[in-house]
Amino acid sequence: MKFSLSWPIIGNNHITEYLSRLIQQKDLDGTYIFTGPCDLGKTTLAYYFAQSVLCDNYRKGQGTLPCCLCESCRKINLTKKYIKQTDSLEQSLHGDFHIVRKAKDKKNISISQIRELINTLGMGSFLNSYKIGIIKYAEDLSEEAANAFLKTLEEPKRRVIIILITNHIEYLPKTVVSRSRVLNFQLVNPDVIYDYLIQKYNITRSKAKNYSHLSLGRPALAVKFLENQNFYDDYFVKADILFSIIKRDTNESLKKIEQIFNNKVVGQENVAKAIEVVRIWQGIARDLLLFKLKQRRLIQHEMAITELKQAELNINIRDLLKLLSSLDKAIEYLKANVSPRIALESVVLAI
Repeated sequence: MKFSLSWPIIGNNHITEYLSRLIQQKDLDGTYIFTGPCDLGKTTLAYYFAQSVLCDNYRKGQGTLPCCLCESCRKINLTKKYIKQTDSLEQSLHGDFHIVRKAKDKKNISISQIRELINTLGMGSFLNSYKIGIIKYAEDLSEEAANAFLKTLEEPKRRVIIILITNHIEYLPKTVVSRSRVLNFQLVNPDVIYDYLIQKYNITRSKAKNYSHLSLGRPALAVKFLENQNFYDDYFVKADILFSIIKRDTNESLKKIEQIFNNKVVGQENVAKAIEVVRIWQGIARDLLLFKLKQRRLIQHEMAITELKQAELNINIRDLLKLLSSLDKAIEYLKANVSPRIALESVVLAI
């Protein structure tokens, strides 16, 4: 029995080789945890793994996985496109493939969502194959949902695969982690990302260098910067706020923060947006610290070098350390349900 697989992610070969071996040996039952920083391809790999196992070729025992032509593959491809716009488990277009994630306006994945997943996975396969469930951002499981899920792990079913995708495995119950196969995704060497961008997209070396450094070892983020100009521009709009803060332009900084939170975004979406902003600011602040330490070759934001040089002149090392501390506190505030706007404004007032 031999299958041909070509995994759609950059780097983390130790994981793709492990999953290939499991597929070849048909040693698949159980729960997996895909953990590591965001934008490393964890979700992409989970989809591909599920699609391969449910593919007609897998049941036949030979061929390319996934074939992308059989009914199962087509339904999962449609689900991948459709699920981005939905929050309900019922929205999966494949009877043996299901996804759970936190609703946009909720703080946690609820116990009702997990119970629904457990019940669905407990039913017989529609295609006489595996039943596969994916839980995205598993760190968002409520305590009740995590406890309900643990009962499933204590009584595992044959031909059922569950994949927990998380950026923060430390937030998962240890009892869940200990009963799962943990796959640790690691940041990818910038040189590997650089080579991939050159070969795949045929862009200039300077652009490839900028995107590979800006992504901080996260290939999916590098590609998103390259392919989505609006996303790239929005990133630097948020970065520019920190440059205003460093200039001590308080009114301008507060005005720009106000513009981040529009009426279309509420609740937990605002929290997520504020955390994203703080993470961008932390990257800029780290670059400024590297400037102070004469380590320019390590900076992340090479394309903002002019702004960085000016900002480095406008802040001393003491205030820079105070800024870094205030950014850490802002993350703590956001996790403690402090208003996102107040959390960001606290950074403005800290230096």
